Amino acid sequence: MLAHPVEEAFGNMLPLWAGPILIADKHIVTCCIWLFFSIIHTVSAHSGYDLPIINSERLNHWIFGGSQMHDFHHRKIDGNYGGATNFWDRLMGTYMED
Repeated sequence: MLAHPVEEAFGNMLPLWAGPILIADKHIVTCCIWLFFSIIHTVSAHSGYDLPIINSERLNHWIFGGSQMHDFHHRKIDGNYGGATNFWDRLMGTYMED
């Protein structure tokens, strides 16, 4: 396991369930759509391919790193912690070029 249980709870599970938990008077379909797109995001970040919709070449590369950035994180482990964005990595000094 690459994540500490506290990191797993607060860094992975809490963001996944934050939308359904924080939105008052939500509909079950809204929760399902939120979870669907969250899972799609996770799959695309770990797929090794940039999907055309979220291709980092089409979007601002300073903010969106794409799956290649996340693949680099899995190879080196000590940088590029953001799943889809570079923002926090650049701000905290953990951004690394491939």
